[in-house]
Amino acid sequence: MIIQLDLFLLRHTFSFNHKNKSMKHTNASLRGIVRSVRTSSLITLTALTLLTGSSCNNSEQKKKDKTQITQPTAAYTPMQQIFCHSILSNISAQYNGIDTPQIQVLTQQAIDSVLGDAGVRGLIGNWTRIWGPIVFKIDKKALNTMYIARQDSTNNYVVAIAGTNEKSIADWMFEDFDLLKTIPWATNNDVDSSKRITLGTATGLAILATRLGANTAGTPMPAAVFLGIQAEFQKWVYRNPLNLWVTGHSLGGALSPTYALLLSDMINITKKIKIPMNINVLAMAGATPGNDSFSAYYNRVLGNNTFRVWNTLDMVPHGFEPGMLVQIPNLYDSDSYVKPFSDVLPPWKKLLPKVDTVATNERLTQLYPSRVIGFTSNYYNPAGDTTKNSVGFLTEVLYQHVPAYAVFFGIDSFQRATQRVLNLDAPFFSGKCVPTNIVNYDTTGKGLNNNSFSTMFQ
Repeated sequence: MIIQLDLFLLRHTFSFNHKNKSMKHTNASLRGIVRSVRTSSLITLTALTLLTGSSCNNSEQKKKDKTQITQPTAAYTPMQQIFCHSILSNISAQYNGIDTPQIQVLTQQAIDSVLGDAGVRGLIGNWTRIWGPIVFKIDKKALNTMYIARQDSTNNYVVAIAGTNEKSIADWMFEDFDLLKTIPWATNNDVDSSKRITLGTATGLAILATRLGANTAGTPMPAAVFLGIQAEFQKWVYRNPLNLWVTGHSLGGALSPTYALLLSDMINITKKIKIPMNINVLAMAGATPGNDSFSAYYNRVLGNNTFRVWNTLDMVPHGFEPGMLVQIPNLYDSDSYVKPFSDVLPPWKKLLPKVDTVATNERLTQLYPSRVIGFTSNYYNPAGDTTKNSVGFLTEVLYQHVPAYAVFFGIDSFQRATQRVLNLDAPFFSGKCVPTNIVNYDTTGKGLNNNSFSTMFQ
């Protein structure tokens, strides 16, 4: 089968030592992974292009007029729909303590149950999971999760990438905070080694790029190969390019643009193979994935197709750009209900300037695409409490990093529908910090009917 061509090239170039809970990296890890995935993808896609062209020349499908694509009726705007996929990819964290195969099965069942629910479909439209999910775990906790879904009868696809599993120490250590070293972004065989990403970003990217996920027929393949096949399908059936949205929140907010750039570099490595795919990004609450040269390169390639959303009161997007880390202790000074940073995390106040120095030396720089949407959330005030210093600093951090985005995007009904479908004990993606002073905040997301986003959402 063409699908199986050279898939054995796809191997991790780092190893996990479960005994001592350590991870080994090499400078060449990203280059090796990128070249392996790219080689496999190009071989597969070249063969597919040739076979598709020869087999469809006389087909009735090709003779048909361009198929009219209509979008299902949905209460939520396109931007809200993509955000819902972003948060749904985090569902694997509900199954901490279970072995990988079972976590993957439960995650798949949960995604399908939510996307198949009539109430959910009334909100986000008709979406069907068509690849994955892949779930990578250490110590029975998911570190990375990713799935691909398609909006029925359209050429809209989404790659949804999970954020940090807060219960996974390995996730925090190896992906979120591994910024003390950077490696080159070498995906186009160029000699420019100035573009660099953090080792933590490279680790997550390597996992996403190399894990084999199953399509609906049960055939395992990397996401890049699957998307290439789907792009050819869209070209011949709908006569339109595949319209892809890559999305994620938190760690996923750093990995989604990085993975999208990897896909872009792979499909543009040669002008001989034209892969009909529009790549767009909706990234939320992400930390800085690389240095200034990488940021500039990203903005040149995908800057016009990227929406980066961040809450100015969210601690995570303040990392790890120089000058922003040191703002963290004073983020909530104007809220008397929040305990002071120094009272709860005194060692961190001394550590942040040191990390800031590392970030300065590595020239770490946040992504600044054409569309950066910054907002300032309200503070967390559970049940109208008015007691001074009654809210813990970390509780406020959690609220500003998780539920505040759900309020901004206005997806309360989706959260509660997910809670109902999966029988959860709290609205999904709330961190159990439910904004009790807001009864229903779906209407807040109506302002997100961004014209440029909707235009790109075909």
